[in-house]
Amino acid sequence: MDGGNGTTYYISASKVVTQLSSSSVSITANTSITINSAISSSSTNSLTLTTQTLNLNANISTSNGYVTFNANVVLGSTVTVSTGSANVTFAGTINGGYGLTVNSTGTTTFNGIIGGSTPLTSLTTDSGGTTTFNSNTIIFSTTTQTVTTGTTTTTTNLAQGQTVVASSIETSSFLADYAVDGSTSTRWASNSTVAQNIYVDLGSSYTINRIKLTWEAGTSAYSLDYSNDASSWTTILSSSAANFAVQDNTGLSVTGRYVRMYTTGSFYGTVGVSLYEFQVYDSAGSTHTVTSGGTTTTVNVISTSTTAGTSTSVTTSGAQTFNDAITLGANSTLTSNSSGAIAFNSTVNGAKTLTVNTSGTTTFTGVVGGTSALSSLTTDSGGTTAINGGAITTSGAQTFNDAVTLNADTTLTSNSSGAITLNSTVNGAYTFAINTSGTTTFGGIVGGTSALASLTTDSGGSTTISASAITTSGAQTYNDAVTLSANTTLTSNGGSGTTFNGTLVNSPTFVTRSNRSSY
Repeated sequence: MDGGNGTTYYISASKVVTQLSSSSVSITANTSITINSAISSSSTNSLTLTTQTLNLNANISTSNGYVTFNANVVLGSTVTVSTGSANVTFAGTINGGYGLTVNSTGTTTFNGIIGGSTPLTSLTTDSGGTTTFNSNTIIFSTTTQTVTTGTTTTTTNLAQGQTVVASSIETSSFLADYAVDGSTSTRWASNSTVAQNIYVDLGSSYTINRIKLTWEAGTSAYSLDYSNDASSWTTILSSSAANFAVQDNTGLSVTGRYVRMYTTGSFYGTVGVSLYEFQVYDSAGSTHTVTSGGTTTTVNVISTSTTAGTSTSVTTSGAQTFNDAITLGANSTLTSNSSGAIAFNSTVNGAKTLTVNTSGTTTFTGVVGGTSALSSLTTDSGGTTAINGGAITTSGAQTFNDAVTLNADTTLTSNSSGAITLNSTVNGAYTFAINTSGTTTFGGIVGGTSALASLTTDSGGSTTISASAITTSGAQTYNDAVTLSANTTLTSNGGSGTTFNGTLVNSPTFVTRSNRSSY
């Protein structure tokens, strides 16, 4: 290790692994710490790095020893942090045009904005443990991201990044904005010991169920208040107990736009109050939950381009891989701007909308909507969608704008008359069943390069065929009303042929080629 003068600290020996072998290590520098060589520990020794900027250019691994980054992290290369069963905490922001992988069966916590100034290329958490994102934004290219694992359910921190006003500041190093920046490396501090307050403008009115205060210098008495005009305040709760750590006030139920912390005491009566973080959470059902190995994990990330508490947006310049089972707690949009694959390697559930945008391959390996139907599912017109899990269920519409490949016998179901629309090709030597009392639309050739094993629509709703051809190796059975909107050839190379059990409207040319056709 190459130590500086307390301002900058370097761990920089080229191609050398720094071994933590004797005890837990805590390194503090006023300005920055740079890690250029790998750090590892074969024991449960922990590592805590505290500074303003941590330049992380090498891997860190421990054998069940926790790792804490009390700093704003800048990635200088693709980095993996592995801690066995121990926790990993990123207290500040994370930036850098590289990938970050965190492997831990403990709790991984991201408190700051990710990719705010320099987007990451990827972020991966393994399938064990719990990962919680407490920031409002995780940016990988142009929008925001969130992924997680674990056992804790949280809601969106509405205060982060919002306009905040304080009664005073100690110096320009302790601005009010620092209380809502998502980092415990910065803080707001007052310059007075009496009657200090700080309030945040949430941007609009929300139902608030939790207010969390992380103190640097607490107060012997304070109140939490809310308002709709920042003028007339109503007290939510008052506390006369000394609070010098974390005060997590849960179970609240008030509705307002402005939230205030008002002190009537001070830190031992000698210095002003100081907050690392002033967090306000809503009850809008905006949690984003992931399940792994039977444990449920939560992420509370929200897109800067959408309404707080209602939606989550994940944008990367590369691939997105979700190895855990996912429960959508918010309307979610996943985007890869550079044809990256977006892979759901387990189940997806949750009564929210899911939109997937990539010109690469979208893969659903597990059942979608099996225990909790999605509100809707939409893929964009670029790339392909591979359905490997056998079933996708929504309460509303399913819209596949890209080419679909079936890699298993597949059933698409809309429980509430949602339209199921396949605007591009469909291929794959498997059975394909579509169940909806809404409209089913085939916009592209079906079975053109790989004939389906069979095709069946249920008796509710209608089917519109705009495709020029549908080919199966087995039966085609249309139990609902069928409308042809293009010259169409239906080819069934086996089974019971092509059967229309509902009405058939065929203004364009209609040809069937099969062992048997019935109307």
